[in-house]
Amino acid sequence: MKYDGLHRASGGAARRHGAWAFSFFLVASLFAGTLGVGASISPDSLMAVMAPGDTIAETKTVYVPPAPPTADVMFAFDLTGSMGGIIDMAKIRAGDILTALGGLPGVDVQAGVISYMDYPASYDSYGYAAEYGYGEEPCFDYAYRLDQAVTADDGAVTTSINDLVIGCGSDGPQDYTRIFYESYADPLVGFRDGAKRILLNFGDNVPHDDDLNWGVSGTSGIWSTGGDPGRDEIILNADDLDLQTVLGDMASDGVVLLEAHTTDYAADHWNYWTFLTGGSRFVTSSTTLVDDVVAAITAELTDPSVSGLHLEASTGFEGWLTSVIPASQSGPTDASYDFNIEITVPDGTPADIYEFTISALDDVGVNYGDQEVMIVVYDPSAGFVTGGGWIDSPAGAYYPSDLPFFEGSYYDWFYTEEPVSFLEANQLANGLTYGTCTSAHLTTITSQEEYDAVLPLLDVWGGWLPLGGFQDEGVVPADFGWQWVTGEPFVFEDTLGWWQPGEPNDCGSEGCPPASEQRLVMYNADSGHPGWNDEPMGPSDMYSVEYEGCNAGLTGKATFGFVSKYKKGASIPTGNTEFQFHAAGLNFHSDSYDWLVVTGSNFAKFKGVGTINGEGTYKFQIWAGDNDPDTFRIKIWYEDGGEVVVYDNGMDQEIGAGSIVIHSKK
Repeated sequence: MKYDGLHRASGGAARRHGAWAFSFFLVASLFAGTLGVGASISPDSLMAVMAPGDTIAETKTVYVPPAPPTADVMFAFDLTGSMGGIIDMAKIRAGDILTALGGLPGVDVQAGVISYMDYPASYDSYGYAAEYGYGEEPCFDYAYRLDQAVTADDGAVTTSINDLVIGCGSDGPQDYTRIFYESYADPLVGFRDGAKRILLNFGDNVPHDDDLNWGVSGTSGIWSTGGDPGRDEIILNADDLDLQTVLGDMASDGVVLLEAHTTDYAADHWNYWTFLTGGSRFVTSSTTLVDDVVAAITAELTDPSVSGLHLEASTGFEGWLTSVIPASQSGPTDASYDFNIEITVPDGTPADIYEFTISALDDVGVNYGDQEVMIVVYDPSAGFVTGGGWIDSPAGAYYPSDLPFFEGSYYDWFYTEEPVSFLEANQLANGLTYGTCTSAHLTTITSQEEYDAVLPLLDVWGGWLPLGGFQDEGVVPADFGWQWVTGEPFVFEDTLGWWQPGEPNDCGSEGCPPASEQRLVMYNADSGHPGWNDEPMGPSDMYSVEYEGCNAGLTGKATFGFVSKYKKGASIPTGNTEFQFHAAGLNFHSDSYDWLVVTGSNFAKFKGVGTINGEGTYKFQIWAGDNDPDTFRIKIWYEDGGEVVVYDNGMDQEIGAGSIVIHSKK
């Protein structure tokens, strides 16, 4: 048997790998053609075997695309009375805005919602006295509320916007400074690490502040709208918020302010305040809201330059990144930047496996790629490990396939070049073989657990999946006489929730002849809820198969033997490993080793590459314990877009006979 993760189909059938590709169009035409491939860091992984004090050099290339790979947009809504028209339109068009943002190629956009009116109290400060907001019925004004943290669930964002209720407000200015402050101070806002952060505020006035003119070109004198009392809502104490200070802190935290206004009121001031965060102001109306919002966000995301691009090691490993040349770079987007780095294992680092990340970040923390680093640190003065014996291979240790599995059966589906009838599909299924499975037939489902096991096939196919269930021709009513091709009892209870609502219906009002639907299929309804449906018995170009009597539950004796050691001056270990699981006919032989770590006097682990039954390319890792009793674990896998495990007996299993010895260096 060949253990390469592939299997052959007979009877003119071939398995289709992957999922369907769906076409889509962009809601906002201005998105088209603006973005290229995604951000990346190359190479994206590094594995090295090093002793304490060793240094490895590498050149990393970071590609910065025209737009960041992730972006979080927090929508903040001024709910005072004058904003009613904009809020109503936002409710109507929220879905369109989110759809447009979700269609921005190469960018994962998530969103959230904040709402506010103003502080519901009267204040007197800095020469300004007024009632800021009205907290009683019918207004119930409030200063700040996080309605929806940043999320990938557009439906939740839309619901939050639709649930907004207009309040009152009393004076003209609003508590915008408080909203700006919460964008970086409230941890529940949920901006993602490494994402471009945008606060898009829908307003129509100016903030409360002791001097709005401060820093604004062409102004003179002091323009006071009263202080912002901050979270405690008490004016003139240490909790108060200053507009310009808050805007500076927004910029430091990487939050860009976009202001959507309905008029040009205080335009010079808003242009300056948004500039302090790297953002901008724009005027919108209820009729142009969607286009204006999408255009503003798109313009912000497609910044033609990147500033302060640099490399950072993850927390705890900063000291391992001992040299980065140049330290940082700035320039255009849609460009690549090279960094020459050195990684040094600190002196005194214990022998073990160390994993961390080196990230490419700009000056506000936007992430343009991560490199996964694994350093195997070995002790040159340590010894080596040998072992041999056997274990009782536990049930479930052997994984000969990545197909869905349940109680001795594997499940798969096949596509035929020419459509086949139900009978022909069953004959094709009967003729298939797989591994050591004893028989095959069209898929049958007789329990909730088996139903759940088959569901992944539907995810792969993405549409509908013919099963091995049928009803004799002309049988009525629709829910009578259903059978499995194997003769197993057919469970027909709607309470199990397997049938779609209203099914089976023997065609019903679907335009086909009455009593003409005698074939069982599983499919995804528009709601995304999978379920059974009856369909006509006509030819089909696909069918599902259940292999029975398979061996994933095999148990029995497995023997092993190994030696792993470093030769003098070498950083790559040598040796040999053999592992045989007799019941499955699995014979693993190592070809080479990657690394060996000896920890103390009683534990070792090593990793390498080998073959099964003389074929394929498999990775393996062994954990060996020289204890009382000795313990042994082997994990064997191959890569196929991810890690596909073939065998893994689990950690710290006691050996049945033999011994494992950690040898001290002579």
